[in-house]
Amino acid sequence: MQTHTNTAQDTEDFGWQLACARPGEAGGFAVLYLAGELGAGKTTFARGFLRALGVRDLIRSPTYTLL
Repeated sequence: MQTHTNTAQDTEDFGWQLACARPGEAGGFAVLYLAGELGAGKTTFARGFLRALGVRDLIRSPTYTLL
């Protein structure tokens, strides 16, 4: 699936909506693969998704630089 959002809030909201639409525990597991350029919104999406699942911890980007 590909989607386009216009703002960071739209991206976070989409993550929230997708998390709420996922099957329950009886539906098994799903794997989400997020791909995109630096600054594309992967962490923002993940933040919305995880907030919908009840995660309240600080959610940081796993991006790092190799020197």
